[in-house]
Amino acid sequence: MRAAIVVGTAGAAVTGLLWWGSADLTAGDPDHRAARFVPRDGTHAVVVTDDGQVTSEEHARLNGLESLLSTPTVVSVAVSEAVGEASASMRIWRQTTTWYDHEAAGGPEQGTSILAVDDRGVLGLASYGSFTLTYDPPFVELPADVHPGSEWSGEGTAGSGIDYRYELAAGDSDAGDDCLNVTGELALSRDGEEFFTNDVDEDWCEGRGIVSAEAGEVPGLDLDTEPLRPEPTVAEAADWSTGRLPLRIAERVGAPFATDSLFATEGPPVPGPDGGLVLASSTTRDLAAFVRRDDALVRQAVGHPGGEPTALGAAGDVAVVGTTTKRAVAYGSLGERLWTVELPDVLLTAPFGADDEHLVLATASGDVVVVDPATGEERWDDTVADQVTARPAYDDGLLVVVDVAGTVKAWDLAAGEVRWESEVPGAVAVAVVGDRVVVHGLGTVQALDAGSGDRLWSTAVDGAAPQGLGAIGDTVVVDTGEDTLALAVGDGAERWRRPSADQTLVLGELVVQARGHRVVALDADAEQVGSWPIDDDLSAPVSLVATETGVWATDVSSRVVEVGP
Repeated sequence: MRAAIVVGTAGAAVTGLLWWGSADLTAGDPDHRAARFVPRDGTHAVVVTDDGQVTSEEHARLNGLESLLSTPTVVSVAVSEAVGEASASMRIWRQTTTWYDHEAAGGPEQGTSILAVDDRGVLGLASYGSFTLTYDPPFVELPADVHPGSEWSGEGTAGSGIDYRYELAAGDSDAGDDCLNVTGELALSRDGEEFFTNDVDEDWCEGRGIVSAEAGEVPGLDLDTEPLRPEPTVAEAADWSTGRLPLRIAERVGAPFATDSLFATEGPPVPGPDGGLVLASSTTRDLAAFVRRDDALVRQAVGHPGGEPTALGAAGDVAVVGTTTKRAVAYGSLGERLWTVELPDVLLTAPFGADDEHLVLATASGDVVVVDPATGEERWDDTVADQVTARPAYDDGLLVVVDVAGTVKAWDLAAGEVRWESEVPGAVAVAVVGDRVVVHGLGTVQALDAGSGDRLWSTAVDGAAPQGLGAIGDTVVVDTGEDTLALAVGDGAERWRRPSADQTLVLGELVVQARGHRVVALDADAEQVGSWPIDDDLSAPVSLVATETGVWATDVSSRVVEVGP
């Protein structure tokens, strides 16, 4: 419906929103007054609807092609028909409304409105949620030269046999000198009978959009923030098989259609609740959450943190994305924004869930910020000497971070107190293995005492391109980019050597490797447990993602092959 009326539940409408944050005129928008009312990319608010529901409101600024690739087919086709050849290049404003309690709201998790900004003003193109409306011709939210005294009206079709009409006028607003009060009526009808009428009375303010609603706070939610720590056994892997998991967008509730390979990703995805998946799209700069339905992954929710995604991690049900805006933004499994943390610099390594109460955010300038994964509240912060690009390591209360300068620093996770600091030149990967901290450095694998940081042994290796590091019992497995090596935890003695893989994960009793178009699992003695083909159309490099029951093999186009029970 209108930008301020997102139909996402039966009988519930968001009829006024309060925006805050930076929202100036976006580069490339037409230079007219109506464009100044459009929220900037990544703008977010928590608001309360007329019926008392608390919602998360997010705003994305996309080009037409980005928008068409991220919407259901019925929407993209209808929008293309309504606006013609301009659809691929239009300036799009997408508003997403997420109900924190969708069951109480009586509808789907999200409702979405698609609007355009062009020389005519701000135009409504489509909305979808529990049902879909597509407007032909687009209706005018605000005319380009909108001012006190402006009047405008229109009518058309909204798809599925629905017609729409509107009569609107702008006047002075008590909300401020840069605001307008828009009043009038918007109605939907079928076969000449009106079934939905909205009496419009809204204050639009430059840089803030509609400002007539009650601001809310994120409600307390029951979140599982326990990090995934899969430990598959050799016996379980012997029964694994492989199968393709297509990614789909829901055409409407309960009617998905395949959109495989349309989600170009920024880094590998992370597992979501109940076998789902969360990915960061480099195409639309969205965070997209998929749920498992039969033999497919169907998109359930979209988040838009603003900026380009740089790193994606998870702690249980909470997905956290770092962006070029130097922020970490957290989302729940329904796409609801939970919290935003401002950081000194961008994240280059994935947010790391150490335990259910501590999430580690390590930045490109060496900041180590530890927060509560459920609320974003800071637990403590510290620094290392240089940028952090390697995944932190944690076990038994000890957090260890390495930086590109070779700093190895250990903290008591709960207290934030430094236990010790050491140095391993060229450190590229780290793991805590019992009473040892094992570090892959430049031409070496070294073991440090977990209690003191003292160097216990150092073994020379070829290669410093980290493809994997972990341990099975008293055996350290490291893939250096030249070899896959197994070393004794006690003294660093070599136990076996195999060719390097594209990627190596050490999970439970298994060494799982991506080798060309196969996934191979070895046991602690390098005996092959299984080998499974993956699709030839997965493009290199293939990434392995550990899941609760096995692994996914994925590529940058979000093709997913599942290897598991």
